[in-house]
Amino acid sequence: MKISRPAKKPLILLLVKRGVLFLGALCFLTGFLYALGTRQGFMDRTQILLLRLLAVLGVLLATGMVAGVITQAVFMVLYKKPVFLGDLAWFLFLGLTGLIAALGAAFILILAGGNSV
Repeated sequence: MKISRPAKKPLILLLVKRGVLFLGALCFLTGFLYALGTRQGFMDRTQILLLRLLAVLGVLLATGMVAGVITQAVFMVLYKKPVFLGDLAWFLFLGLTGLIAALGAAFILILAGGNSV
């Protein structure tokens, strides 16, 4: 039985993927803290800070999705290898989740009048 090595991926692709996963984890953690704070009665300023952070992280996550898809496409063209569909699915899932979180946080901020604090 011959042991095969996993497919080599370029370093920049691994960095973009791990960066997007890190931003996704931060986005989910911030959303969890906001939901927990709503239930536990955090101070209003803390909730607004969490919402602003969630909006920024969501936009960064959506930008990371675009960077990841572009990086995948460039390396597909350069190396003439098929796109890693699992990575592409993660980029799309996390990016769209981040975009929805950013829009939801911005909507709640506007409703709460959070720009004046």
